[in-house]
Amino acid sequence: GAGAPWEVPAMFTLIEAVRQILGKCEPARQIPQVSRALVQANGGTFSHQAVAILGPPQYGKLPADLSCGDSPEPFPTSLTKLLGVKYPVMGAGMAGVARARLVAAVSEAGGMGCIGAGLFPKEEMMDEIEQVKRLTSKPFAVNILAVEDKIEEKIQAIATSGVRAMITGLGVARSAVDLMHAHGVLVGVVCGQVKHAMAAVDAGCDFVIAQGTEAGGHTGNVALMPLLTQVRQAVPTSVPVVAAGGVYNGKTFTATLSLGAAGVWIGTRFLLSYEANTVKGYKEKVLVAKGKDNATTI
Repeated sequence: GAGAPWEVPAMFTLIEAVRQILGKCEPARQIPQVSRALVQANGGTFSHQAVAILGPPQYGKLPADLSCGDSPEPFPTSLTKLLGVKYPVMGAGMAGVARARLVAAVSEAGGMGCIGAGLFPKEEMMDEIEQVKRLTSKPFAVNILAVEDKIEEKIQAIATSGVRAMITGLGVARSAVDLMHAHGVLVGVVCGQVKHAMAAVDAGCDFVIAQGTEAGGHTGNVALMPLLTQVRQAVPTSVPVVAAGGVYNGKTFTATLSLGAAGVWIGTRFLLSYEANTVKGYKEKVLVAKGKDNATTI
């Protein structure tokens, strides 16, 4: 089924965003006055052609043919080059929500999907990985927590699973870095403070995700703009910095580029997509939520 009128597939969400940024959709949905100024950061040049995730699309219903037509041209940054993807958009590893269907959809659309495996035992995590591999041949990642029990057995399994990247939250899995690199797996870390990003780089991680307090999931108390600015200044320019927290459309994504981000890590907007795994009624609650309708639980 197509789901609710606003619940479009992740591919539509990503592709329409690119078209809106590039002015290749109907005038009413184009972003006006997008800056054409070039932003220099991360050793690469970023233009106004920013890929992004939009608010709820105004479709009455899904087309019978789920083809999005021709995809917009690639948008290279240091992150896309590192990950081997078309667009600098990563689907956040939302535990229980970012399962095989959503992960494969984001990767198929040109971004990088990420399995939220923080709550999974090893066997369930590996089952999700195999399901993603059956759905797409594109690169994808898996997200676990550095404080998990039995993390070592999950690390060993991830290393030989064929995923492109492993991302940890709540710390750096230092024992995993060399093993991952030996098997061609990249390592990233979600960071809520500058010192966390520096520790990740010191441990040999390939990229860092600066996650502001606006983000869902396990987050810190520093807002994205000051955090991203400081992280970009603190870590070597050779290390891509990904922005997370309150990024959901073209304007917010463009803002992160101006502060030196090489890409974005999107959670809540993808949570509203058709492929996201949630309980009945949850997406509807998120859709109508206001600015103060949230609570920090951990």
